[in-house]
Amino acid sequence: MATIRKKTRAAADLGRFLIDKGGLMTLDEYKQQTRVPMRIATLKKFYGNWGKALRFIEKTQPEIWAELQKMDKLQKLSEVTVEETEADEDTE
Repeated sequence: MATIRKKTRAAADLGRFLIDKGGLMTLDEYKQQTRVPMRIATLKKFYGNWGKALRFIEKTQPEIWAELQKMDKLQKLSEVTVEETEADEDTE
């Protein structure tokens, strides 16, 4: 079992990786990445599953989590804006 220091450091590395890649992603999207800070087996060993890893980032790295949330909100906002623009073009 991993020590709390290892888990906290790995969570910080994972959080920074997610920020560099543009925000939160699913486990399947993470698996598709070529250079990751932590292998899937290690992630499951440390945290159990993807959701627990994200919750650990939220709990131990609040500044990283806040940045990820901000990026996620901006991404969702841009998706809504694109959908509204496409809908406006269809009505014309």
